[in-house]
Amino acid sequence: MLRPGFIPCSLIRQLESVCVCLLGFACGAVCQQPEPPIPSVAPIPSMAQSFQAAYFDHFAGEGERRDIAFQVQAYTHGLSALQRMVTHLEMDIPGAELVKRVGDGELLMLVEVKDAAGHSYRDSGFVDLRPITPDLQKKTWVSTWEAFALPGDYKVSFLLYDPKSGEHSFAQKKLHVSEIKHDSFADIWQGIPDWEFWAPLKDVRDNIYRPDIESKLHLALATKRRIQVDVLADLTPSALFHGSSRFYSRFLAVALPLVRDLSEIQVSNGSLNVATLDLRQPRVTFEQDDVSTLNWTTLKSALAPENGPNMIDVKGLEGREDPDFLRDEILRRLSGSPENVAPSGSPAQLKLAAAEGPCGGCGPPAKPDTLNRKGSAEPSFHVFIVVGSPMDFYAFRHFPPIDPAQAENCVVYYLQYQVYGPYATGATDKVSKMLKPLTIHTMKVRSAESVREALKRIVKEVGQIQ
Repeated sequence: MLRPGFIPCSLIRQLESVCVCLLGFACGAVCQQPEPPIPSVAPIPSMAQSFQAAYFDHFAGEGERRDIAFQVQAYTHGLSALQRMVTHLEMDIPGAELVKRVGDGELLMLVEVKDAAGHSYRDSGFVDLRPITPDLQKKTWVSTWEAFALPGDYKVSFLLYDPKSGEHSFAQKKLHVSEIKHDSFADIWQGIPDWEFWAPLKDVRDNIYRPDIESKLHLALATKRRIQVDVLADLTPSALFHGSSRFYSRFLAVALPLVRDLSEIQVSNGSLNVATLDLRQPRVTFEQDDVSTLNWTTLKSALAPENGPNMIDVKGLEGREDPDFLRDEILRRLSGSPENVAPSGSPAQLKLAAAEGPCGGCGPPAKPDTLNRKGSAEPSFHVFIVVGSPMDFYAFRHFPPIDPAQAENCVVYYLQYQVYGPYATGATDKVSKMLKPLTIHTMKVRSAESVREALKRIVKEVGQIQ
């Protein structure tokens, strides 16, 4: 199966045969073979050039045609955890059509989507006919395109073109992307393009995070009081997943998009920081302050190879994890002590950091508090958004009490991945007790809709902070 989404390109290597004849010292002429020439590669055409070369506009003007047998589909998958509607376009070609065209080199596949305003969005692909074998005679070649789309009506045009024979097939489909019922959070799409084709990505983490999509959600957070938002993601492959990369990947399929969504909150009066934690080590695996665009390259490296979805060490799950580091990290950031350093790296560094204080060290110096109208310092209000999996298999112990004064300027939103089944209830009561007297709001997230509700609640409630 070919998953196009890239510009079609047939890399034609043109070899020049050169025979250099030299006059030898012996009788007669000697033909010396030269060094192999450097193959030339045809430049990759632009999208506009690809559509022009396939006469797309001309064939579109002629309307429906079926020189080459094919079937097309266009439908929606619904809302994704990245809070965009997912659409699916598909072109199916009978294997018999490919087998009889082996000598033609390639077939070009072009797709154009037009929204209600007449804006067009194009993508393309091709079928390399050279490796086609007779055993594909009774099979079907399926090519797909995925894209994000906003609710609305679209016209999708498909063109399949054989450059050698000049034959083509053209078809159109209407696609309706429905609005979310009873949605009061549509402003989240402000400034996002109506249609965004996905690029072909091989890495499973890239497919979850979609770094090829550059648009951002509109999550404006305006408060009268200065706030500091800390997104802390516990991405620990805990014993809850029983060493299964499949179960852990399901968790990441919700957690990673959720972290990206949260990182796109625009804090107008304050700052937003993002960090990922490993509670087994324990350590901060990724940290970025004053986030405008999350550094996916660095975050991705924190997930692999030792923490990747396909690299779960079952032996490392034999002991019971404890949530101490999560609590310490919240208190460390809440205190904002500039003299401490966040624990990370080697076990020796972790032990040293643990010996320096109950919070296990602190990160970057806290930013200066703003001055109120009377000229006195007004402390920033801390908003912690914790993303993690259920803590049923964590060993909770008796924690020393937290200073009630720290709870006055702090709120914690705990977004917990929901696992269905009797073996995992979440242990949210224990988490609340661990962080008492901090105000904590727990929300279970699993579906794209539950993620949307969590985002809406956080933006609404935090925006009301005085």
